[in-house]
Formats: sequence, C-alpha cells, structure tokens
Amino acid sequence: PHPSPQPPPLSRLRERGGGAAEGGGGGVRALLPPFLSALASLADETNREIDRTGHYTLFAPLLPHLRAVAERAEPLFPARPGSEPAADLALLWNSLGYHLHDVAAYAEARACYERALRIDEAAFGPDHPNVARDVNNLGRVLRALGDLAGAKACLERALRIDEATFGPDHPNVATAVNNLGGVLQDLGDLAGAKACCERALGIWERALGLEHPHVAIAVNNLGSVLWALGDLAGAKACLERALRIDEAAFGPDHPHVATAVNNLGSVLEDMGDLAGAKACYERALRIDEAAFGPDHPEVARDVNNLGSVLWALGDLAGAKACFERALRIKEALYDPHHPSIATTINNLGLVLQDLGDLAGAKACLERALRIFRQRLPPDHPHIRIVEENLRRVALHE
Repeated sequence: PHPSPQPPPLSRLRERGGGAAEGGGGGVRALLPPFLSALASLADETNREIDRTGHYTLFAPLLPHLRAVAERAEPLFPARPGSEPAADLALLWNSLGYHLHDVAAYAEARACYERALRIDEAAFGPDHPNVARDVNNLGRVLRALGDLAGAKACLERALRIDEATFGPDHPNVATAVNNLGGVLQDLGDLAGAKACCERALGIWERALGLEHPHVAIAVNNLGSVLWALGDLAGAKACLERALRIDEAAFGPDHPHVATAVNNLGSVLEDMGDLAGAKACYERALRIDEAAFGPDHPEVARDVNNLGSVLWALGDLAGAKACFERALRIKEALYDPHHPSIATTINNLGLVLQDLGDLAGAKACLERALRIFRQRLPPDHPHIRIVEENLRRVALHE
C-alpha cells in the first residue's frame, strides 16, 4: 500500500498486488485428491515464505504445474457442498492468483481468483470464510486494475462475511478493513480511510503485538492517510514506525521496506527535505528493481516519485526521463484509462510546461483529466489538481 496523490506546492502527483486420459480415469481420481491437497498447501506455504523473504523466484518451480493440475482436476471434482477436493482446488487457484498478483500479472490473477470464488461458493455457499478470502483477494486485484467500485464492493462483502463469522475484532476482519481503507483513500474518502486504518491497527496490535509486520502494514497505511490529510508530523511518525518494524522483521532490502521508505520520502518532500526524499526514493527503487525487475508497478511508483523530487530540485531533464519511464511501465501493464497512468501523465505535463512545451503539456493534462473524470468520483481532489494545472498552462499560452 502507498499514498494516493495529494496536491503538493507545485501540484505534482505522487503515488504511494482436461479430462483424464482414456482408460486411466479411475487411477487418476484415486491419486489426484491427496496430490491436489499437498500441492495446494505447498503453493500457499510458498506464498507465505515469499511474503517473508521477498524472493519471488521461489514460486518458479511450482508455476508450470499449478495451472495444469488445477485444469485437470476441475472437471474431475466438480464443486459440491462440503467437497474437500473442491476446497483444495479453490486454494490452488487462489494461491496461483496471489503469486500472479505479486508479479503484476493482474488480468491472470483476476481470472484465478474468480475461479476460486466460483468453486468455494458452490462448495460452501456465499457466506463462508473461504469465500471471504477469495472476495478479499479479488477486491485487491480489482483495485490494482483501477476498478475502484468493484474493489469496494468485494471488500465490503468480505468484511460482512468475516464479521459475521469471527466477530468484530478478529485479525481476518482487520485484513478486510485495511484493504477497504486503501480503496476508500483511492476514492478520495480520507475520513473513511483513516477510520479503517485505525480500526485495523487496533485489532492487529491487540491480537498480534506491537511489532508484528501486519501492524507495520496498518501503521504505514495510516501514515499515508495522514499525509494526504496534511498531517505531516503524524504521517512521518507512523512511517518511521512502520519502517523500524519492517527492517527488524525482514531486513533492509525487502519490498515491504521499500514501501515504507517510498512513503516516508513523500512526507520528507512535502516537509522540504528534498535531499532526504531523494535518498528515500532511490533506496526504494533499488530494492524494488532487485525484487521485481525493471518493469513492475512498484518500480513505476518509485520512478514517478523520484521524478517529482528531481523536478523540485530543478533537474527537469532527469524528471522528464523518470516520468517517461514510469509511464512506459504503466501503459504496458494497465488499460489506457487507469488512474495511475493519469497521475504520471499529469506530472509529465508539468515538466513539459516548465521546459516550454506548452502544447505537449496541455495534451498531457487534458488526457489526465479525461481519465480521472472517467474513473474517479466527481469531487475527487485529483480532478481539482489537474483542472488547476490546466488553468496555469492556459495563462502561459
């Protein structure tokens, strides 16, 4: 999770995932359920280890086999109420989707989560905790794809199921509340986002202790909301706490550390500590490039934000190169109307304005405004930012 953009002094936007062979069906049916169960558990455990270590290549040996096994098993073990093979099959699809989400294969992840959800609904009904898990993960990937309304509906459903199943103070409830808070922040509902972050933080602190990595997630997200609300001191304290927890839990080079460092950089930039902000963004970028490669959305986020501070430092050529790189990554990953694309296009437009290319600046800002108006609520602050940036360009034409 990372901050959604907020109007800084120069109106930059910064950013804060076949049937059995003939004659062999009986043997396959007898052998496949225990193998399916073991493989589903291994995939789930591998994702947990990746979360702990940040080593995404650990999933590579499993990847060729998971989809093949799931595709073969699905027609052999149709979902029926209480079916144990169906539960394992859904976990297999869910685990595959989780990894694909991590490596930014969002459309494939969505398809996996939707298959898991169909199986779990058929096997357990619409209000089972497994369904909440699938809907939560589907909501996360819809958010990554820019479908904020769809994400919100999924996460609200997951929250309803988990509250009914576990009560209001269970860690599963905190997960749904935390994720819902991120979507509310993206939608511009900062008060709702803050309430979600504070609730998730309280649950996790009571259940897991003050130094648990889940606590760092909630503290990071609360810091992001406080930053967007203009409480820079409160945001800085939260993000420094999240960073301390993550470095203690994961070491200095984990992607979770990069998230906290990136967000701290945004706060330092708004506080006027441009050298500190630049160091944060460069550190986050080194970590994320090492973890994900050069073309991941986390890398695009870091590069976008590095461009912001380079612009503030007067390095217009460096800023332009950063925004163009971030835009290339995002356009390869997302549909053309994704709000994250609009964020970087806005920033590129402002650099073009400062470089004297008013026509290019106007074209960028008009494109960013069209995207934001299409995807965000009409009173969202991003829309006001870009409208004001367009007015500034018009004054110089």
